[in-house]
Amino acid sequence: MTHTWFAASDVVDAAVAHAPRRHAVIYVDPAVLGSEVDGQVRGWLARHGIPARELTVVPVAPTTDATPEDTHPIEPYRPAEDAAVTAVLGGGAVLDRVKLATMRGLDLERMARTRSNLSVLTPEVIRPVPLVAVPTTLGTGAEASAVAVTGHERRRLVMGRALRPAAYGHAPQAYHSLPAQLVREGLVEILSRLVGPFVGDRAGAPLADTVCRGALRRLVRRGDEIVGALSLGAPGPLDALAEVAAIGALSHGDPVQRPHSPWGVRLWALANELGAATATPKIPATVTLWPAFWAHLDAGDAWLGDRHRLRIVWADIRATHDRPLPADPGPGIAELLAHWGVSGLGPAHRGAVTPEVLTERIRLGWGSGLPMLGGVPADQLRGLLEAALCGPSGLPSGRPGDPVTSTAVGTAVSTAVGTAVGTAVSTTGHLPVRALAPV
Repeated sequence: MTHTWFAASDVVDAAVAHAPRRHAVIYVDPAVLGSEVDGQVRGWLARHGIPARELTVVPVAPTTDATPEDTHPIEPYRPAEDAAVTAVLGGGAVLDRVKLATMRGLDLERMARTRSNLSVLTPEVIRPVPLVAVPTTLGTGAEASAVAVTGHERRRLVMGRALRPAAYGHAPQAYHSLPAQLVREGLVEILSRLVGPFVGDRAGAPLADTVCRGALRRLVRRGDEIVGALSLGAPGPLDALAEVAAIGALSHGDPVQRPHSPWGVRLWALANELGAATATPKIPATVTLWPAFWAHLDAGDAWLGDRHRLRIVWADIRATHDRPLPADPGPGIAELLAHWGVSGLGPAHRGAVTPEVLTERIRLGWGSGLPMLGGVPADQLRGLLEAALCGPSGLPSGRPGDPVTSTAVGTAVSTAVGTAVGTAVSTTGHLPVRALAPV
């Protein structure tokens, strides 16, 4: 257990002190039911006044491509409001499902009837019983986020501060049970969430920029350590995993996500639609688009973000990573992702949707007057998707600074994000993992 449990303990103690009965509901991903971490969480609740006889255990199936949400509605998971506290133990999909299920006044069916893939909670939607989240996967940061993803063939983002759990705890030993590939993908997800708001925020904010860049450098350094261990067949060091989990939670906070610029994270929206259209997970979809996204931004597509700020974060990454990286961000991020051993979609999935169809799908759900991609030129969006899905490397031809046309495809760098992995590096000191006060 890490120091984040101090905040979680305060939440449980306060809830038990003011509740008419010492009853709690714990939602558990079936994959970890009966595991060591499951036992630790139940023991922790018992030490804080919730005896086993007052604990209701509810298995919660995650939403996956094999189990569409329609077959697992959230209604059966709504807790009785006489519970003192609720807790959830599981991966990001389970955490998102429980975060939505524990809200009073939430109408997902009404949200699904709109064309927008982003829904914002209205003030009357609240969580009447405090929720403590314990993630068993790395990367999503769902335990600290004010968002949740719902849906199957159409994945929608629900946003609202009331969604954020009251507190969370990290148990990094749980990450040792994950397949190595999921750990690698977790590192990539956190990296994307750190750099996306920075690059998308044209104005910048000195304090937020400092926090973000510091967290980014720590993530790359600790990520290199974890990947180095995995490449040797060993688990990632627990202290490195704990710090990466803390960075993942921090990446959902206001200093990183920037309330003054909420629509700057555009790669996520594009990858969300590619993943939904091809029935693939979000990280391979993200990796497929990322090199082309940064290369087009670096070449002058201003709708993607700020080129100068992209160069700032890329310089930080290059200076921190344990191997040399190209000077240009597009080919550079492709090489870093290859070093970390995370691949994009294969040819079959890339060919499952055309750039034209995906362009219209993205514009319907996120553009054409909607705030995330409201003013994006269709030809530029299609050109980016053509480069990512049809080009050999996903990178535009020509030198940085040249305009990117709708037919530009890559020829400039090594062929894509493959299966190369990083080498081990010496262990460095790390920041203490501390509780984040609920916002």
